[in-house]
Amino acid sequence: MNITQTQKTPCYFHLNNETKKSLNQLAKYYKTTQTSLIEEGAKMLIQSRLKQISLDMHNSQRVSSLIDQSF
Repeated sequence: MNITQTQKTPCYFHLNNETKKSLNQLAKYYKTTQTSLIEEGAKMLIQSRLKQISLDMHNSQRVSSLIDQSF
């Protein structure tokens, strides 16, 4: 069994105090780190945006094919 470590680079954020406090409370509740929460949230956002882009492209192709069929 091979365990590989992912490469990470530092990233710095300016958060307001309430956001930072809430993130810290969530991390404590889930027994994880703030970094893990931020990474998970970023991955969820990326997936959501990619799905939306894919759906938009699909709808655009459908509209294009309907326009082509009508001419």
